[in-house]
Order: sequence, then structure tokens, then C-alpha cells
Amino acid sequence: MRAAVDGEIAEWHRAAKAMGIDAHYRDGLGVDRCAPLETVRAAMAAMGAPVSDPQKARLWWESERRREPAILIDWRDGGAACGERGAAYDRAYGDGRAQRFAATKPHPASAQPRVGAFLPLYALRSKRSLGIGDLSDLGALADICRQAGYRFVATLPLFAVYAERSGSDADRFDPSPYAPISRTFFSELFLDLRALPEWQESAGAEAALRALADENASPYVDYAKVARIRRTLLEPLVERAGDYLTNAPADVLEYARFRARDERSLRYHLYVQLRLREQLQALSERATLYLDLPVGVHRAGFDAARFSGDFLKGFSAGAPPDAMFPSGQCWGISALDPRGARESGYASLRASVETLARYAKLIRLDHVMALHRTFCVPDGAQANEGVYIRARSEELYAALLCAAQGGGASPVLIGEDLGNVPDEVSGALREHGILGMHVAQLDPSLAASGSVSASVNTHDLAPFASYARGDDLRDYAELGFIDPDDLASALNARGALCGDRTYASVRDGLLRGSASHVVINLEDEWGERRPQNTPGTSTERPNFCRRASQTLEDIESWFVR
Repeated sequence: MRAAVDGEIAEWHRAAKAMGIDAHYRDGLGVDRCAPLETVRAAMAAMGAPVSDPQKARLWWESERRREPAILIDWRDGGAACGERGAAYDRAYGDGRAQRFAATKPHPASAQPRVGAFLPLYALRSKRSLGIGDLSDLGALADICRQAGYRFVATLPLFAVYAERSGSDADRFDPSPYAPISRTFFSELFLDLRALPEWQESAGAEAALRALADENASPYVDYAKVARIRRTLLEPLVERAGDYLTNAPADVLEYARFRARDERSLRYHLYVQLRLREQLQALSERATLYLDLPVGVHRAGFDAARFSGDFLKGFSAGAPPDAMFPSGQCWGISALDPRGARESGYASLRASVETLARYAKLIRLDHVMALHRTFCVPDGAQANEGVYIRARSEELYAALLCAAQGGGASPVLIGEDLGNVPDEVSGALREHGILGMHVAQLDPSLAASGSVSASVNTHDLAPFASYARGDDLRDYAELGFIDPDDLASALNARGALCGDRTYASVRDGLLRGSASHVVINLEDEWGERRPQNTPGTSTERPNFCRRASQTLEDIESWFVR
């Protein structure tokens, strides 16, 4: 009986493997794991396979493969960029069966300034800020940093998020920049209200302006409060816009309809998205931007509906167990459905990259391993019960590069290849002209190569001042991520790793090295010890909301000194 059961499980695993589902994998601890059969079958069902019998599932898959649309990849060698905008391009968005991607390989990124400064926009505050940093604040920061020798400014994702706790979106509240409603529309929280043509300070706005000014003094952004008050200021501007909203682009109208509760909110969302595009365009002409593309989207958001076939139903993206998270991670965001995304011509990825390429000269691709495989966790399961689902990586690279090159400019592409990432990913990045990442404080003794974007740390790590002291390890022990009995040895290992190195020595080593680009976290410059994000936590720690301890004016004075 046992042999029969094992044989049936093996049959399911073989059928799953044919579909690109890896039931067997090695986690971040180096442990060989086998996903539960329930997870494997759920993944097969989510991709459309019948799961009453493994043989039927294999026959179904073989039949579907024969019926798949042809995807032709036209790799060009040289400096010519992908500029096709005809029937083949339209079909790549799902309007037909045949699809063709034409792009230059390796990616011919334009020469870009080498050193830039990083600060999350929500963390930036100035004397003129209205509850949160806005696009004009980011432009002012870029001006200040340029005078100090930095040639680009980097920040976290600027896309629209569910930031309100009232109305129809209340139960979806999630202001994390890595759970965007859409990767093609931006957050109205970052609009500079005073720069809007319809702006008029009035007696009725005074109380709201005072409340937002008071919010600047808080150490953390109260997203719901700021969103509510800013909306009270924006809605009268919509009424003054007149014919401005007439003939809005079809995609903006589609987004506004998704977000709207009534005609008034429809006009509101039309207005803020149109004005955001204008302000972003003006900012991109003023500053060299390094922008971030999240790996997924909010599962109840616009992109999840607009590109519904691109994402796996009933699953979230995550990560298998590793040294920091022995139980694995479930991020709660969408996971790529390789079959559905292929049917659409990888529409969601292409649209999001094209959007960022309009404004950014450097684009960071979060969790770039998703171009190869994604760890998918079924709803209701534990994070360590997920399974890897492989993608058609060469097609994804072709779609990515075609989108990045399609607007004429060729932004630098940077793939976040940190953590439990197979060597093949870094090799594929180099082959396609995409930079990897080097994070110095993970091992200060290692030199950065010329094929990476280097930094001392990332937004998911403690600043150097606390990392070198092991403050993050003590916090992880308090959270239960590290066994208290192992804390002493972890602190000793951290001390041996960092030695007597200072932040300045590590930073200067990067600046003298051969890395293609270097990103300087401004908070490290003044010795900040609090992180912006503690991975693996939600309500336990205040993530993606801490304001910088230095204001924009402080930063300007800091550099003048």
C-alpha cells in the first residue's frame, strides 16, 4: 500500500514538473524540501489543469502546449532599440495569438551618472510638506544632492496604494510601497498640491493645512490621516478643473472607474492621475531618477483585475525558509502565472516597465529571480508549504528589454538578486545587460564587480550604525526570528564580519571600486540607527512609514557643511 501511495505521489510530481512546478527544491538553509501534495495539486489547478488524475493532467498539459501561441524573439545585436508599434506589438498585449518581441541584447543602457543618493519619498519632509514628502520635495532633494556631487536620486516605489481607512477601500488598507494597487498609476499622496494650477488657499482649507503641517512633526507617517486630509484639499480642485478631465486617456479612465464609488470620486481619480503624470514628467526633466519596480501587486488591486490572467489565483508570492526566516515568508502579493502571463504577452510586466521608463533613467527590478521562478504559497497554507513555479525566462527577458527600449531611451536596469538566488540568475542578468546588486555590509570584505549597482545596505536592512552593533539581531531575537540561545553567537559572528570598519570606510571603498553605480543611503550619512522596514513583520514594527530625522533643510545644511 505504501509503495502504491509513493508511486502516485511521484506521478503527480512528474506531471507538475512538466508544467514547470518544482515540488522538490533546496531552501535558503540548504535543506532539500518537498512541497505538500496539496500545494502541488493546487498549483496545477490554478494553472488550469484537471487534478483528478496525474495522467489526465499530463495529457491536458501536452495538449495545451501544442495550442500555445507562438512567441518569436528577435534579438538584435548592437545599438538599435526595440521601437515596433504595430500589429505585432498590439498582439503582444493579448489581442491575437501570434506574438513577437524584438529587442537589443545585451540591453544597451545609456551612459548614466555613477553615484546617487537614496531616501524614501514618504520619509522626506520640508517646511512646505503637507503631511508627507511630495514630488517637488523629491526634486528639491535632487537639486541639493546634485550640488553635493550626487548625480541621481533613488527612492522606493511611488505607485498607488490603499492608504485610506474609509469608504470602499477601508478593508484593503495596505500602504506598503511593495503592495501597489497598480504598477502603472501613481500615489496621489505624492502630488504637490501647491503646484497644481487649480490651487487656491482659502479660509476653508486653513484647518486642513494646519493639520498636515502638524503631521510633519510626527516621527511616523499616518497614511490614513494624511490621505483623508489631503483628499479634502484635492476635491475642491477637481471641481475647478473644468474641461481638463475631458477626453482623458482610456487607461486612466479605466483605472478611475475601478477606484471610483460614484461620479465625484471618478472625477477625483481622473484628476489626480492626470496631474501626477504632469508632475512626474516635469520632475524627470529636472532630475535623474532611480525608481523601483515591485515584483507583484496587491491582489485586490487594479492590476490584478486588469491583467487578471497574468497572476496565479489563490496564491501569494513569498520565499522558502532561510536563516532569518526559518518558517518561510508569505508576502501576500500576486504571484506570476507563467501560462496566463504568456497568453497576454506578459502584459503586466511590459506595461509597468514602459511606465517607469518614461520617467526613470535607472530602474530597479525587485526580486528579479521572478524572471526565472517564483515561490508560491497557497491561500490558507503556512509559508513553508509553498512551491516553486518556473517561468519562461528567455521570453520574460525579451518582454522586459522590449518594453525598456521601446520609448527611445534605454534606462539602466538593475536586478535585485540578493538572498537565496541560483547562480543562473546572475549569469542571465549579465547576458542580457542587466546589473545585479552588491550590498557591502553583508560582507564588507568582498569587492563589488563592474556588473553591479552597489550600496552599503538596502531598505530591508538595518542602517550601518545599528547593523555593525548587531541591533537588528537583538530585535530579531525579540521577535522570535532568532532563538535567544543563538543570539550571542550571532552577535559574535556579526562583530567578526564588520570588525572595526566604519561606515565611511565601507562607503569610500565602494566609491573607489569598480561598481557600475553606487547608491548612498542618506540616513547612513548622519548615522541613523532605525530601519525603514523589518522584513517578516507587519503590525509588530512600523514599516515603510518612518520619517527621516533630518528635514530637507537639514540635509541642505548638512551638505553645505
